[in-house]
Amino acid sequence: MTIQKSILYTTIFYVFIQILSLWILVLPASDYRFLIVKSSPSIDSLLTLFILFIIFKYIDKTDFLKFNRIRIKYLLFAVILGIGFVYIQPILGIIFNHEFSTNIYDFKFLFEKLKSINTLDLILLTPIVEELFFRNLIQKRLSKNYKPIISIVVTGFLFSMIHIPFPALFIEYIDFSLYHAYFALFGGLLCGIIYYKSESTFPSILFHMIWNLMIIIT
Repeated sequence: MTIQKSILYTTIFYVFIQILSLWILVLPASDYRFLIVKSSPSIDSLLTLFILFIIFKYIDKTDFLKFNRIRIKYLLFAVILGIGFVYIQPILGIIFNHEFSTNIYDFKFLFEKLKSINTLDLILLTPIVEELFFRNLIQKRLSKNYKPIISIVVTGFLFSMIHIPFPALFIEYIDFSLYHAYFALFGGLLCGIIYYKSESTFPSILFHMIWNLMIIIT
C-alpha cells in the first residue's frame, strides 16, 4: 500500500462511519426511539466491527488478531503503557495550550462513569474497530513498502485525523478543536509501536482499551 492509498482508505473509512450513523434517521417515531438513539454510538461500532470482520475473514482472509503470536510481555507492556500514558497527557496538554499549571494531576477516578452504554463502547468496541483498521489494515500494508518508522508515523497521523471534528466546520453549535486529534496522534504512535514490536493487533487493542478507560475515569 502507498501513502496515497492509505489516505484514501482512511477518508473512505471516516466517511463510511459518518454515513453509517445516519441510520437513526429512518427510525419511526416511538417511545423507544430515544433509547435507541441514546445508544446509537454503540450500535454504530457493532455494525462497523461486523463489516470489518467480514472484510478480514472472507475478503482479506487473514487472522486479524493472531492470538497464537501474542507474548505475555507485550500484554503487560500494553497495560503499563496504557495506565502511564494518562499521566503523560497533562504534560502534552500544557504544550498544546501554552499554559503551565501546577494542578495537572488532580485526577478524580470517577468509576460511576462506567455505567453508561456508550462509555463501555469507547472502552471495548471503539478500540477494536480502530485498531483493526489502522494497525491491521493500514500500518501492516504500509510496512510492506516503507520502513517501520514511516508506516508507524503515517498511520499515527491518519489515526489522529479521524478525531478531528470536521462536522463542526458546517454545524455552528459544534466547536471545532484539534485538542482530541492532538492527543490521538501520540496515542496512535504508541499503538503503532506496540503493534510493530508485538506483530499482533491484540496488544495494541489492549493498550487502546486501557488508555480510553483511564481517560474516562480520570
